[in-house]
Amino acid sequence: MRRAVVAVLLVMFVLLAACRSNGSASRPANALTPVGDWRLIALEGEAVELPDGARLPTMTIGQDGSIAGMAGVNRFSGSVDPEGWADDGWVMGPLAMTRMAGPPEAMAFEQRFVELLERAEFVYPWPRTMDLVEGGAFVLRFERVVP
Repeated sequence: MRRAVVAVLLVMFVLLAACRSNGSASRPANALTPVGDWRLIALEGEAVELPDGARLPTMTIGQDGSIAGMAGVNRFSGSVDPEGWADDGWVMGPLAMTRMAGPPEAMAFEQRFVELLERAEFVYPWPRTMDLVEGGAFVLRFERVVP
């Protein structure tokens, strides 16, 4: 009986030591972050269909939260708060964009993409994909670009 109690206590000690936080309550230090290069594969649950004159949206996210990419017609840059990633948060600052004109359909596509990007509240990075979520709904899905 004594050995069983000691074994249970030892297992509990090991488990507690493994669960100790490094300052982040919900994400371990080795968890995935959205850092890297991404290309858009879905908007609001539907596969991307590019209108004439639009390029596939892409985004590069730096460790410091800097973001830059192609919105469809214009390039953009800005930042997200990397502190929020510990709780899957997506808190984005204002975007700066170039001001090139394109066909009306391409400009409408770009506007839709940018609005969804700015409205996203949560980010869920996976090894191959990243989802941005607003109000419990997946609004943008990206695929990791592997060099």
